[in-house]
Amino acid sequence: MDVCAIANYLYQTSGQGYLIIGTTNGGNPIGLNPSNYSETRIQQIISSRTDPPPTFAVHHVNYSGVDLLIIKLRRNTSGPHQLKRNSRPSGFPIRRGSTTGMMTTNEVFLPQLSAMLNNKIIYEIAVQFLKVTYQRRLVKFYGCSSNLPFQFNS
Repeated sequence: MDVCAIANYLYQTSGQGYLIIGTTNGGNPIGLNPSNYSETRIQQIISSRTDPPPTFAVHHVNYSGVDLLIIKLRRNTSGPHQLKRNSRPSGFPIRRGSTTGMMTTNEVFLPQLSAMLNNKIIYEIAVQFLKVTYQRRLVKFYGCSSNLPFQFNS
């Protein structure tokens, strides 16, 4: 859930985030057994529990004689990332400061709607530009707009 939450935070902002495994909630290192946390296993767990999977890397480090696992997440534009439990959708968690909550409907859909509207506006501008350009070429060919064999609808 925390990996998905950090990925969704990064989806809305930018940069990178880290999840450190092998510490207490207070941040004190207690360690872990690295053989229980292979990179392949972590990749499989995260990929099977998120949709789409976030972009991340797994690092094993030894800090003051204690083995820790660091999951480094980068911003991924294919979000937002949905949590899956038992292969079923389970919402969109997001990191807010030091807590994890669930994204609101606006947080999930507004960035995508905004991108779609921007694409529609760009499309309409391009179509208008092509109409004007084509109309100018035809006017140049026929001599004046009254000689065109049809009328342009604006």
